[in-house]
Amino acid sequence: MANITEALSLLAEMDTELLQIIGVTLRMSFFSTLISCLAGIPAGVLLGKSSFKGKRTIKKLTGTLMGLPPVVAGLIVYMLFTKHGPLGSLGMLFTVEVMVVAQCMLIIPVVINLTESVVRINASRLSETAKGLGMGKAKTALLILSENKQSLLSVVLTAFGRSVAEVGAV
Repeated sequence: MANITEALSLLAEMDTELLQIIGVTLRMSFFSTLISCLAGIPAGVLLGKSSFKGKRTIKKLTGTLMGLPPVVAGLIVYMLFTKHGPLGSLGMLFTVEVMVVAQCMLIIPVVINLTESVVRINASRLSETAKGLGMGKAKTALLILSENKQSLLSVVLTAFGRSVAEVGAV
């Protein structure tokens, strides 16, 4: 109970260090969500509306990666960016940018799978409509995104929630 009281006291006093920590967390979560959605939504649309060899394997792989423990993602990123790792010469270990990389490892599979599920439901109907209207592939993809915007907003919010919840990776 004393910890909760102390935490509320720090919030009420607008403690500088606490506000800085909250700011870093929000910045990291915003950018990891943005990057994950920019990468994952197009991939999920492609998976949801297309049939191709290897689709099933990709879906299984992304489904498996959804369960990647945050500690494992953190260790992988640590090994990549540590002084003796392949990206160690960049000197970025323990920066917000590297934290975003770890978060993206956790979030991209979630975004891909959720987007694929949303798109798969009505992609064939929308693709037929687009084909009948003479729309190209790019316009068809935009139509699918437009018709699923509310569901895709849920995908983005879920990605942000995962980002905020999985601070353990960083």
